[in-house]
Amino acid sequence: MIFVGIMIAAGALFAAGIGSTPVHADDWFDCKYGIEEGLLPDEGIEGCTRILKGGFQNEKNTAIAFGYRCGHYVNKEEYDKAIRDCDTAIEFDRTSGFAYNWRGIAYHRTKRYDAAFSDYDNAIRYSPNDGVPYSNRAGILYMRGNKEQALIDYNKSVALAPKDGRMWRSRASFYIDEQQYDKARQDLEKAASLGEKDARMAFTRGRLDFATGDYRAALSQFDDAVGSPQARNAYYYRSRTYAALKDISSALSDADMFVQNQPDEIAAYSWRGRLYASSKDYASASKDFAVVIKMGNRSAYMLNELAWSLFKAGRNSEALTYAEEAYKLASSDANVIDTRAHVYEALGRKQEAISDFRKAVALKPELETSRLGLRRLGAE
Repeated sequence: MIFVGIMIAAGALFAAGIGSTPVHADDWFDCKYGIEEGLLPDEGIEGCTRILKGGFQNEKNTAIAFGYRCGHYVNKEEYDKAIRDCDTAIEFDRTSGFAYNWRGIAYHRTKRYDAAFSDYDNAIRYSPNDGVPYSNRAGILYMRGNKEQALIDYNKSVALAPKDGRMWRSRASFYIDEQQYDKARQDLEKAASLGEKDARMAFTRGRLDFATGDYRAALSQFDDAVGSPQARNAYYYRSRTYAALKDISSALSDADMFVQNQPDEIAAYSWRGRLYASSKDYASASKDFAVVIKMGNRSAYMLNELAWSLFKAGRNSEALTYAEEAYKLASSDANVIDTRAHVYEALGRKQEAISDFRKAVALKPELETSRLGLRRLGAE
């Protein structure tokens, strides 16, 4: 998805209402400058604020100023302020597709997906010839598993804005996720021909390189994307790239940055926990997996990951609690049963361990850890 706002015709910005105090053109320039690219949000906020404090504007211009300031707050990741400003913009102009779109982005990034989807719908209703809200709505449709409708929206965004490289880049992300790499490459080439070359472009190119196994090329692209608010997941993907190249130290360093930049993101702790486990730092892994579970992911997979890390860290009583919970959710999963068997063995509960090892082997004959367990216990 692209998370970009709808542009407003420049001519609309200078039509002050009768009796209003004139606002300098530079204020409008500052207010709107860089909003699509996420550039200079502080200057944009200051310009918009000067307009709003400078005197009475007609309702349309007031809505525009609040809408632009909302967009700049989104780019600063100050989402509560953004939503308040977009609320105000919509109060002044109920037909502002621009404000609905930016508020939708704020809701989207704060995981209020139903509210975001509703706002994108309204943005499309009031700005039906703009491709941007179609592209943003497509992201939620895809997340909900409605791939067919998502592609329809992506295609619509490209059809409405064929000279906007962002639309092509956004659709390329869809094709990458769908493993349609030739189509993704074609869309990225089109985006590049239209001048797309920002961090989001580098990030998307990196994702394509990573997906097709060209890890060195991916690393170069992610190097250009990390640290930009336009590519918030670049540290995660560069970490995965380092891991694919067997550079676990660098992978962990980027995973730390992923956690630092997105402390509310479950995937950040899950990924770092897996890296810790792969480097046999099970104490650290168990801490991260515990955070994931505390944040709401109590899947059998995650419970099993925590149980195994606690077992490897020698915390067997705690490990058993999570191993048993995982088993309740996935009693036919050989890996879950194998974990509980190891914990039973460590706790001296030999017969229960043998029983679980046998169940695991029956479900997954190639599971060598369970076969070795039976051999250790003389029950092969």
